[in-house]
Formats: sequence, structure tokens, C-alpha cells
Amino acid sequence: MKALVVKNPFAGYQRGDTITDPALVADILAGEQAPHVTPTEVDDAPAPAAPAAKKPK
Repeated sequence: MKALVVKNPFAGYQRGDTITDPALVADILAGEQAPHVTPTEVDDAPAPAAPAAKKPK
């Protein structure tokens, strides 16, 4: 599966984020944000990150 890894933050994405949505990957590569990502191949889409646990007060 084609994916993008963010090199420079843009549009709410942070360095190291992986973008796997095929339509979004195509839009980014065709647009002005293309220099901010590195194309890569991944076996499966990464699992969504679990929300951070709240610390008890």
C-alpha cells in the first residue's frame, strides 16, 4: 500500500505522521504539499493511535 511520511509539518500533520488514505495520498502528491512528504510502501495501514490515558488527580 502506498503511503506518505510527513517530513515537514503542514495542515495539522506533524513530522513522522503516516498518511495512508489513497485519495489523500494522491491529492497531496499532486499539490503544493508534495515537498513536505516522502512516499513509501507499507504492508498494512498502521493501527489508529489509542487516546492517551488521563492521569488520576
